[in-house]
Amino acid sequence: MTIVLTPEQEAAVERLVEGGLFASKDAAIARSLDWLREETEKFEAIRRRIEESMAQSARGESRPVDAHEIMRRDRKRLQDEIPPTPTA
Repeated sequence: MTIVLTPEQEAAVERLVEGGLFASKDAAIARSLDWLREETEKFEAIRRRIEESMAQSARGESRPVDAHEIMRRDRKRLQDEIPPTPTA
């Protein structure tokens, strides 16, 4: 397979290799494609959840949303995920 890159794309790949992040241009492109697949899968999962939520709402299965409670829950989740910064 032959892939034609724009000059900007080729320069970006070369910078990744020259910077030592990847051993070769092939490795940089392969990892980029893996990353694209991973991100596409995440996007599709989110899209499916949104579609499911909209269908539930259309069927009258939704419940009121408390934005403040969601923000409190998300802040707590983030605090639990991020370890505290050590102090000197």
